[in-house]
Amino acid sequence: GSLIQQYPFAVVHPSFEAMQTILFNAPDPVWGVEICQHVRSMIARQVQVHWFTDGSCFHPASPVSRYSAYAIVLDLCENDVQRIHAAEAYANSNMTCPCLQIATVARTQGEQDILRAEMQAVAAIMLQFGEGVIHTDSQSTIDYMCLALSANTPWEFAACEHMDILYKVWSHKQHVHNTL
Repeated sequence: GSLIQQYPFAVVHPSFEAMQTILFNAPDPVWGVEICQHVRSMIARQVQVHWFTDGSCFHPASPVSRYSAYAIVLDLCENDVQRIHAAEAYANSNMTCPCLQIATVARTQGEQDILRAEMQAVAAIMLQFGEGVIHTDSQSTIDYMCLALSANTPWEFAACEHMDILYKVWSHKQHVHNTL
């Protein structure tokens, strides 16, 4: 008789391992020199930096063909008065407000899912600048990042999804002064 009926198996495409290697070794996000200089200038002048993040996943239901990425937008306004003025000026326009600048976009490193993309966007800001108010639409990301930042040991978040990202944030937390 056949052993196939007795033992479960999974068919893996021959290039699956190569694709996984590529995904887990994707480059870190590239930050423009002008963006970095502007953010550092804002921090030096004690201006509260505001960031907006979003992650996305294409074909999320297909573990073998999905891919995800994220974007980080920097708010160039230095106070709420400027934000209100910019919002009023562009409210009825088809144009994008120039005070919102794309800081970086990147492919997700590792497993491809939307939560990982959201978490990597927030972690990228924390690790690159360590400062600012981060606006995200992912409550899970906020919860996980707060857990990592308040943890005394990695064991406190060891069972969380994407623990590797949380570990990077946790090990860098003495340099992080973000608000989620």
